[in-house]
Amino acid sequence: MRHLSAALFASTVLLLLPALHAQEAPSPGGPPPSSSAPAPEPDESISSPTIRVRTNLVNTYFSVRDKNGYLTGLHKDDCQIFENKAPQTIRN
Repeated sequence: MRHLSAALFASTVLLLLPALHAQEAPSPGGPPPSSSAPAPEPDESISSPTIRVRTNLVNTYFSVRDKNGYLTGLHKDDCQIFENKAPQTIRN
């Protein structure tokens, strides 16, 4: 039973490694991501498992720009976030 639990744990960690890498924060001094290229379409023929987790805090990084360029110096009171049309609390 102990070997089965260790194998299950190792499999779970290996499956989550790409997702953990994808959640790294962007470099504060780096340029904002390009938005000129369209996002690639997901391949519907590939089936992947759904992972559900409960969390108390989610980091959401974004850039804001208008016709004159990127806006800087925004504060949490300048933004709104909605989940399923319900407003969410911005903590930081």
